[in-house]
Amino acid sequence: MAIKNFLTSAILLLLLFSANVLLALHYLPHVKKQKEAIVVRAVDGDTIVVRFDNKTEKVRLLFIDAMESESNSKLMRDVEKLHKNGIYVKKKDMIELGKRAANYLKSLLPYQSKITLETWEGKERDKYGRLLALVYDEGKNINLEMVKEGYARAYFLGYVPQPEKILFSKAEEEAKARKSVIWKVLNE
Repeated sequence: MAIKNFLTSAILLLLLFSANVLLALHYLPHVKKQKEAIVVRAVDGDTIVVRFDNKTEKVRLLFIDAMESESNSKLMRDVEKLHKNGIYVKKKDMIELGKRAANYLKSLLPYQSKITLETWEGKERDKYGRLLALVYDEGKNINLEMVKEGYARAYFLGYVPQPEKILFSKAEEEAKARKSVIWKVLNE
C-alpha cells in the first residue's frame, strides 16, 4: 500500500513537472535563425519563392494574410467569413485586392533581390511545407510593410512572440484608420 501511494505521488509529481516545463517552453522566446536568400518571384501577396543553399523554396510571410489573387477554396472561405460578419464584398473585388497585394509585394521584392529570412526554430514550416519567415530587404521588414500599407492583414496562428503581435496589430489598426487598400473595401 505504501509503495502504491509512493508511486502514485511520484507519477503525479512527474506529470506536474512535465506540464510546467512544456508551459514554460511555450512562453519562452524561440531561437531566431537568419538566412540570406535571393528572390525568384512573388507568388501572391504573402508568398514568395527564393533561392538559397543551392535550392529553391516557397516562403510564406509570417504574421500576415493577403487576399487571394485567384479563385480558390481559401477565397471562398474568406468571402463566407466576411459575409458572416456582415461585410459583403464581391469575389471579383477580393481577387482584385489580392492582385494588388501581389503586385505591391513584387515591387518591394523584385527578381534577384538579396533578402534576409528570419525564422523561429521549431516553427519553420506550415502545413503545406512552406518556410515561415519574416522577410527583410536592406533592414526593412517586408511583412510589416504589407500590413502597414493595407495590402495584408495581421494574421496570427500558433505561437506569436508578444513584440511581433503588438507591432503587427498596431500596423493593422493604423492601416484601418487610414482606410488603406483592403480596409477601404472592408470598412465600407
